Amino acid sequence: MPPKYRSALSKFRCGVAPIRIETGRYENLKENERVCPFCNCIEDEVHVLLYCNLYADVRQFLFDKAVSINTTFLTLNDDDTLSFILSNVSITRFSANTCNDILNIRFFYLCK
Repeated sequence: MPPKYRSALSKFRCGVAPIRIETGRYENLKENERVCPFCNCIEDEVHVLLYCNLYADVRQFLFDKAVSINTTFLTLNDDDTLSFILSNVSITRFSANTCNDILNIRFFYLCK
């Protein structure tokens, strides 16, 4: 697995991905002010990896793979879904690739 994929996955797993829930801390923003620049929800790992429309295309392949491994995947609550995505060894490579793609897309749109 490429180092950049491992790095992206690790950032999401450790809660240090460069998303507003984390970067807002350095701006002394209250948690409810750390919103996604694309859809005005709190931008945390759950939002980015499970719900943000900007990443729906890259997320779909990961979700399809997750369903092929765990047929109840789509019925899991948010915490269990996130845990499955970030820790199940059967989809680690797909999760890492998705995390990397998400960070690249985010950077592209915010740094235009």
